[in-house]
Amino acid sequence: MTGKDVRSASTSINQQTGAWVVLLDFKSTKKWADLTGKYVQKQIAIVLDGLTESAPTIQNKIVGGNTEISGSFTQKTAKSLANVLKYGALPVQFDKSETQTISATLGKKSLHGGLLAGGLGLGLVFLYALAYYRGLGLVTLLGLVSSAR
Repeated sequence: MTGKDVRSASTSINQQTGAWVVLLDFKSTKKWADLTGKYVQKQIAIVLDGLTESAPTIQNKIVGGNTEISGSFTQKTAKSLANVLKYGALPVQFDKSETQTISATLGKKSLHGGLLAGGLGLGLVFLYALAYYRGLGLVTLLGLVSSAR
């Protein structure tokens, strides 16, 4: 069976045990019943991208499409497994990516623009300090210049 056979997958807490479980609903109940009937008391693997995500043991034949996977799950691991089951069969398409070459002069132009903007900003601060504070502004500017060295 593939992920396309899974109708939905979610997490829940088992009311009797208080443990986290993963709930599955399959589209093809006959296919699932045949599989679970054939492999009672055996493990089946849930595989995504060649990695085994879980390997539960089938306790008995499951006639309906509703299935519960139990084990020592935390909320995080149960949700992770449910997401693998829910989204594992999404169609994936790989597109060829493009590359662009950017010359080193672009960085030089950006540096020059940044320095120019910084210099203009500093000049405006100097003019504002002189206009607003007058004589005290000159003392402030001298303090700024001396602390910059």
